[in-house]
Amino acid sequence: SHKDAEVFVVDNASEDGSVSMITEKYPHVKCIANDKNRGFGTANNQAIILAKGEYVLFLNPDAQINEKATDIMTRYLDTHKDVGVVAPKILNEDGSLQGSLRRFPTFWSQVLILTKLARLFPWLPALCHYEGADLDPTKEQPVEQPMGACFMVRRSVLARVGFFDERFFLWYEEVDLLKRIRDAGFMIMYLPSAHITHTKGTSFAKMNLARKQRILFASCALYMKKHIGAWAGLGVRLLSWGGIPAADCAEFLRASPLFGITLGSIALAEVFSLVGYFYDPVWNIGFVVWTLLTFGIALWKMEYGIGMLLVELIIGSKGHLYAWGISDAQTIGVRVGMFAAVLIAWVIQFTRRCMKHGAKKTIEDIAEHFPFWKAYCVVIAMVVYGTIIGLLENNGTGSLFNDANAWGYWLLAPLVFDTVRKQEQLKKLGTIAAASCAAMVAKSLFVLYFMSHQAFGDALRFHFYRWIRETGVGEVTLFHDQWYRVFFQSHIYLLPLIGFGIFALLAQYTQTQKREPGIGSSWGWIMAGLSATTGVFLMSLSRSFWIAGAISIIGTAIYIFFKKIQLRTTLPHIIRDGILAGILGITLLAGVIAFPLPPASSSLGFSFFSERFSNWDTEAAAVTRWQMLPVLIKGIAKSPLLGSGFGKTLTFISEDPRVLAVNESGAYRTYTFEWGYLDFVLKLGILGALALVAFFIGMGVSWGKKFLVSKTGSIEWIIGGGLLFGYIALLTTHIFTPYLNHPLGIGYILAVWVWFGLAGQSKRETHAA
Repeated sequence: SHKDAEVFVVDNASEDGSVSMITEKYPHVKCIANDKNRGFGTANNQAIILAKGEYVLFLNPDAQINEKATDIMTRYLDTHKDVGVVAPKILNEDGSLQGSLRRFPTFWSQVLILTKLARLFPWLPALCHYEGADLDPTKEQPVEQPMGACFMVRRSVLARVGFFDERFFLWYEEVDLLKRIRDAGFMIMYLPSAHITHTKGTSFAKMNLARKQRILFASCALYMKKHIGAWAGLGVRLLSWGGIPAADCAEFLRASPLFGITLGSIALAEVFSLVGYFYDPVWNIGFVVWTLLTFGIALWKMEYGIGMLLVELIIGSKGHLYAWGISDAQTIGVRVGMFAAVLIAWVIQFTRRCMKHGAKKTIEDIAEHFPFWKAYCVVIAMVVYGTIIGLLENNGTGSLFNDANAWGYWLLAPLVFDTVRKQEQLKKLGTIAAASCAAMVAKSLFVLYFMSHQAFGDALRFHFYRWIRETGVGEVTLFHDQWYRVFFQSHIYLLPLIGFGIFALLAQYTQTQKREPGIGSSWGWIMAGLSATTGVFLMSLSRSFWIAGAISIIGTAIYIFFKKIQLRTTLPHIIRDGILAGILGITLLAGVIAFPLPPASSSLGFSFFSERFSNWDTEAAAVTRWQMLPVLIKGIAKSPLLGSGFGKTLTFISEDPRVLAVNESGAYRTYTFEWGYLDFVLKLGILGALALVAFFIGMGVSWGKKFLVSKTGSIEWIIGGGLLFGYIALLTTHIFTPYLNHPLGIGYILAVWVWFGLAGQSKRETHAA
């Protein structure tokens, strides 16, 4: 506009061609092109240094100003030497008034804004004062803080108080400058006769919400420290510990709605399951609803049907979150209904394909995408063999069916490999699994919290405990009247989570990872997840899990040593982070137990961790295992080569209080045995057991080879390492607690199998293209 005015544009590494457009169309404009985003204040300082005029006008890129406005502001500064800054009225694009007058921030006004309480309580005095609710926007007047979208300042004032503080990357930098100008004795005037048009928020619309929150909290803390006091800055920093994670979660849920949908669905399922405990028909209705819903979703998109099975595995443990009552003593768990629904839906789809393309071509297509299908046939052969032997041995229809039924999850393998053929499908299932694991960890902590507070009432806590037991989710045991052990069978999935955490931390300290921005900034989230997982892992007080975790950690340490992943820098950091995660995990448990609302009634007894390893010969579960062992060996000796088939029952003396409550002698007859590999031998014989073990080891070796050639520090490396960590732990756990013949273990194996089957597929597709 003014011929004697200098116009500067500072471009903070934009990628939309702004620099070339400005230089071509507006040659009189002096354009400063930065190679990176240096922040609002720093960019303005670059122009201030070069500017020669008496007055400096700051104008946001999303604001439009006319010559009349600049004339009004310059004339006012010409005639009012005591005024250091002038600011115009700001209008929206439709011509309506945009609020632009505020007073300088106070600690409490910013707390209300940062916590979003300002939206709930806009009438609070601290907020009204800060937002200038009593200021008349039509009146010319001295103000404290006009909006930074546009204001004009004397260069002599800037020379006196300094330029923008470059420690502010974004936000509060103009507030800080205006505060310093006001403190130096200069007036800041609002001139409604001058106006600009401002498209509010356009400058930052593309910025990630979580990044906005980090910058906002950091800038606010700096302003508080400079102008109010160190205590105020520290207060905002502490507030950011909640605000920034909340923003991260909000951004994540916005970017990944499937995660939120999964969490919401799990919450509804849990609530109605609890209602069903008090009102039986709800369990029957829930069984029907979830079965039919699974069937419909599987017919629509099979990968989501598989996802529902995955959710049920992780949150359902034994699969009875809902159940259909056949009789007073017999029920069918919702896992069976959902499993059948998905299988039937796939058979329908498979039949349609056979009719369209021919059975041979359809089967060949499935086999092509089914790695190691021949090895899988060995497992199915063993299942058929165990069933036939059980029938020939007359092991009893009920025990035979229930025993063989546990292996039925293997039938999902062709279905899974036929469905999950793309990385995008795998990502969806990974998101569903992550949400389910988060829900499982949260539920575990809530059970600990609820049971540790007597104020909820003994009757209510008893019914809550019975709900956990009757749905087969887990066990809740009071130790020495001090605190509760919370154990879910699905806690087996904590082991790969710990593996993910360890390998993600390893990735933080490798040179490869440093070349992949985005993951390196997630240390806090990795530690938070690892700490919560470790806390629940310890809370389970499962010696089988602890031993399995230790074996997997030893295996990871051996891998690190032979791989030589920057041992001098990596090892100390990993040891430090591991100790910190353990401390934070225990602190989390203590905090949940001691949470004062309502008043706590329990305390965390650290001695129980050591007692779990020192009472192998006295604790009921341990004694029961050892008493079972000789009976199991005698049973194997009767048919060591061929086995006794599924449903084989043996009687031994148990120390379990629940058994003693039913039978004072402790005599307990069962077809399920804690010693998992010996169970293989008893049911399938030595040859059958060796065939299964060879299958599990062979698959692990194959997956390990794929992992070893993955790029150290990459996402594939982190996921592969975590899955193998969990797989080693699963094989170890099966020594003492059977999982390989249970849907929980089989489901995990299928997940690892399909992931390694697709590992590197996207790179191969890119290379082929």
